[in-house]
Amino acid sequence: MSSSSSDASPFECITSEQLAYVKSRWSDVCDRRRLWLRKLDSGLPGLLGQIGDWLCRAEDQLRAMPGDECDSAGSAVNRVQQQLTHISVR
Repeated sequence: MSSSSSDASPFECITSEQLAYVKSRWSDVCDRRRLWLRKLDSGLPGLLGQIGDWLCRAEDQLRAMPGDECDSAGSAVNRVQQQLTHISVR
């Protein structure tokens, strides 16, 4: 078996710049997906739309929390409760 560059797997040839580009594009896809889901959820009729919008805002708040902010399950619950009290159903 030769060790030429044509035998290398594609994963061995990816550069850090290419990986950063893929991560950036994936993040964009995830952001667009979240926006689309929010539009779908908040577009539901009546109270369901209000609840869907509230859930999306709650998810945004939770996503914005730093991971190291909650050292234990109890502090995590307290932090989430604090964040959710700032979000009200319209």
